[in-house]
Amino acid sequence: MGDDKTFTDAENRARVPHGDDPAVRHLAERYGLPLEQARDLHERFGHDQPLLEREVQRLKKRS
Repeated sequence: MGDDKTFTDAENRARVPHGDDPAVRHLAERYGLPLEQARDLHERFGHDQPLLEREVQRLKKRS
């Protein structure tokens, strides 16, 4: 049975663990970032891949 998309209020969304987001894990693995940093980028920029790539490149230049 698939996820019920009608449960979108804060109470139901709070049950989803933040660290288990596959997009965050993928971002961290793809660019060699710590999971916390990948999570922060994903929260700030969402799923916009070109924007995420630019931000990762900026971070790598700074370090």
